[in-house]
Amino acid sequence: MIGELNEELVWMGQPASHVSDLTLESVLGHLPIFERHDFGENEYLDVILRLPFGGDSRTIPVGSVSKRYFLIQHRELVQRIISGLEGVAIKAVDVPVELWISEYGERIRLQCRCSQRPLDPGDEFPLFLSADCFNSVDKTCALEVRMFWLRVACMNGLMIKEKASLRKIHDMVWMKRQDTGQFIREHLERSDAHFRIVQESMKKRTNLTRIGIWVDKVVAEHWTKEAAARVYHICSTGFDGAVAPAKKGTLPHEHEVSSDKLVPGACAPVRTAYHAAQALSWVASGRSVVEDQIGWTRKIHQLIEKLDCTT
Repeated sequence: MIGELNEELVWMGQPASHVSDLTLESVLGHLPIFERHDFGENEYLDVILRLPFGGDSRTIPVGSVSKRYFLIQHRELVQRIISGLEGVAIKAVDVPVELWISEYGERIRLQCRCSQRPLDPGDEFPLFLSADCFNSVDKTCALEVRMFWLRVACMNGLMIKEKASLRKIHDMVWMKRQDTGQFIREHLERSDAHFRIVQESMKKRTNLTRIGIWVDKVVAEHWTKEAAARVYHICSTGFDGAVAPAKKGTLPHEHEVSSDKLVPGACAPVRTAYHAAQALSWVASGRSVVEDQIGWTRKIHQLIEKLDCTT
């Protein structure tokens, strides 16, 4: 069944749920089924209906699509991932999964911890190669898979920068191209090469003076001043909290921030580009709007490239 709605979590203006502690096998029971029907007398459009699911006995229209639209069930995406992982001897029951799902289930985001072997970049906080997967049945997002490194200490994710995403629009021609399961399997087989890039970021040295300049000029411009203040506070103290009001003209790194929550694995005071990226990821993943979580996380590489570092 769909998890309880989180009143604070929103996806495209609609309440959404976040369900953790699932597996690639058990998540199937949290995904509704949809059917396609004629849209009345309209010869160009069809309607997508969510069938009764869990404790909800209603059949609910969730979108209209063109006759060319290629409907992919959420469960089919999961089955393709399962098939891909079976090719490298990984069982669905052994793959931890987190699920984000819109109120009527038309949009989903799955984060699957695909690799079984943890890798330590040098700070004793292991990483697992994982897949960030998306699908919709109402045209609001493409079927997409992006590989990323999941840091178990804080459940932060860092996207892999180079050629590690697969995007399919819901069209018959596009759906015939590379399979999602095959894509994940191929990246698991190249995980050592991906990991070397993480290790390189550990060698890029910085300091709090440089981080202060960076959050003021870069992070505040691309995100918000409040987010920049939190990033600096995490980098300097290892804690996150609420940003206090400040006089006009106060630089983000000068804002007072309460130390309400210890950020696991913050490694403060931060001295590497890698740990600065982890502070960014912590702030991005805590956004209450799902599309912000996604968009901010995907900007992390771009922001880190502007941090002054030495090797």
